[in-house]
Amino acid sequence: MRDGVVSVTGSVPERSSADIAVRLMRRVNGVVGVVDRLSWEWDDLRQQRWVGV
Repeated sequence: MRDGVVSVTGSVPERSSADIAVRLMRRVNGVVGVVDRLSWEWDDLRQQRWVGV
């Protein structure tokens, strides 16, 4: 963390996992911003939007 900004890099299997990680980091005391450089292999959030349509 530098000046309250967290940079996160890496990869996770699902997009939802990346979103959760970033949301959790934003809730940490002292964090004022998150630079999200996470990648994912499967966009499970896009899949959820089409379920039931």
